[in-house]
Amino acid sequence: MDEKKWKEVIQRSTRDLKIPDSLSPKEVKDLIKGKSQKKAMNFFPLVLGAGVCALLVFYFIWNEERERIPREEIVLAEGEEEKERGIEEEIKDISILLKGGLHTAKSYEELETALLDWRLENLRKEVSYLEDGAALEDGVATGGYLPRASMGIEEQKQAKIETETAYTRVENYREDVKDDYSHTNVQEQGVEEGDILKTDGSYLYVLNREEGKVTIVKAGGDILKEEGNILLSTLDEEVEEMYLDKERLYLITRGTKHSVEEDRKVRDTYYLSQNGYTTLYTYDIANKNSPKLMGKVEVDGAFRTSRKTGDYFYIFTEYTPQFVTRYTADFEGKEELRGFIPLAGGEKMPASHIFLPDTIQNSSYLVIASVNVHAPESIADSKAMVSSASLFYVSEENIYITLPDFQQGEEETQILKFHYENGNIEAKGAGKVKGRLKDSFSMNEYKGYLRLVTTNYTNEGEKNSLFVLDEQLNICGRVENLAEGETIQSARFLGDMGYFVTFRQTDPLFAVDLKDPNRPSILGELKVTGFSSYLHFYGGSLLFGLGYEVDAYSGEQLGVKLSMFDITDPAKMIEENRHVLQKEYACPALENYRALTIHPQKNIIGFLCGDEYYVFSYEKEKGFQIHLKEKGFSEDVRGAYIGDIFYVADKNKINAYHMKNGFTKTGELNFTS
Repeated sequence: MDEKKWKEVIQRSTRDLKIPDSLSPKEVKDLIKGKSQKKAMNFFPLVLGAGVCALLVFYFIWNEERERIPREEIVLAEGEEEKERGIEEEIKDISILLKGGLHTAKSYEELETALLDWRLENLRKEVSYLEDGAALEDGVATGGYLPRASMGIEEQKQAKIETETAYTRVENYREDVKDDYSHTNVQEQGVEEGDILKTDGSYLYVLNREEGKVTIVKAGGDILKEEGNILLSTLDEEVEEMYLDKERLYLITRGTKHSVEEDRKVRDTYYLSQNGYTTLYTYDIANKNSPKLMGKVEVDGAFRTSRKTGDYFYIFTEYTPQFVTRYTADFEGKEELRGFIPLAGGEKMPASHIFLPDTIQNSSYLVIASVNVHAPESIADSKAMVSSASLFYVSEENIYITLPDFQQGEEETQILKFHYENGNIEAKGAGKVKGRLKDSFSMNEYKGYLRLVTTNYTNEGEKNSLFVLDEQLNICGRVENLAEGETIQSARFLGDMGYFVTFRQTDPLFAVDLKDPNRPSILGELKVTGFSSYLHFYGGSLLFGLGYEVDAYSGEQLGVKLSMFDITDPAKMIEENRHVLQKEYACPALENYRALTIHPQKNIIGFLCGDEYYVFSYEKEKGFQIHLKEKGFSEDVRGAYIGDIFYVADKNKINAYHMKNGFTKTGELNFTS
């Protein structure tokens, strides 16, 4: 297309477009001129000015042409316009206003306007950053506010920032287990989680993420026999985790789609786009030698986490509206923002299922989608909110999602609440507390109340708090200014009691009485060296801690520490025993609680440290005893037991040990390629 025709196209498409007065050419010229006059004349401001102008030119071109560009959520196939208008008419009067400034979108146009306003505001901030002398890196100001491109697999890995540990509600805490085989160590009893090793008491299912392969192994007694395999047909996806339910096995994968589209309105113009997505695959494994794919369903966005309760999966993704590169026949490229509406099950989410906060902090969507195991090719329900997410906590009734918020130098945590039941997802509201949560086990729901512990980083130093929120996420009880100068390292709640650890040079373990939600109170405090990053109840009066030993004077880490606390009397807690793995620092269980195999009834605590897998037992008189210490494992190793046999499964092999015979090795199986 020649220059004349190109100019005509732009003039036609932007005839009715209004540019904001604040970004008129005169206003921009005056803005830059005014700023320049206040600075000494040297080469650096000229470079910055050029950068500012380039950024503004990009914005003007993008803003002027956006009305003409067919975005996938605005441009509808022939015959769909009337249907879309009908949907919008239906939802005009049912917009939900929730506490905390959260409301459902009335239309796709409202969503688009909100996102473009956010984009405009952050372009202005970017201009301010440049003019104030922000450093440039690859042509973009560092610390800028521009939205991210849709994420590929590596970026999705970085976006998955959950660092969680486990706790158990008192009424679900079980000393006895009917099944004589292990289960994945989960955050909330009754809410299943995916992992890379599963067992049903007869077979072991081992996931190799790198190869996208699941190996099915017959196990029992001394038997180890490879029975079958599941291998994904596409190499463009990476398996995140799997679930097992009777004769069904489920794989959750992440991937990125790339596409080139021709502009339907402008000849010789093409779009190159990419979009992260998450897929749930369902396999029939009744015949272990020949698993069959029963169905799959996709949700737009980078995989964050998932849960399963009853017959429903709940999948959480983060979807980012895309920057697409627009190419002409001359191979000239221009970036534009498009793709405002995420797809769930191949269908655009209705505007009435998407929530907008009063103040948008970024352009990402948090997407929650449910899938019925009996309908594995469709989405049962889906909801989204224009917001990113930091931590997830799923109780047996509700979903809590948190994200940090900085307002005028004050650090707060926003909390979003969704109720779920039989696949239906319903937004309940929003709230906030002071400070930052370390990880998801800093939250716990009990009898309708949400309990949280936070650390607030202020100019005066760190301050820790405990908050109790009612069903509407109003703060009804609190204890503040705890352990000043220290930070929360771990927490565990059990019924009417809560325990949390702070750290600076020593490790105070606090016991909190939560019987009266309106008046929580500290019952006791125990100081020991080091700190516990993970807490797990180990019988009726014992609390197990896994973390690091630290020199009380220098602060130097000395190794991984196992602690057993006697909490019979919360006012007089004691560290009954400890064991330090000297000069060991790499312990995946401290980052991912699912990597820990722990069971008080079996009296086993198994985890990887370095490249060695350990299995401990505990007795008050003897302390921690090592029963297994074997080298040669990767970070993707898991432990499991069936009856009296303990299995250590890596991505390409399984070792078997007889627990009642001193953990003697009874078998080994290397998987076929």
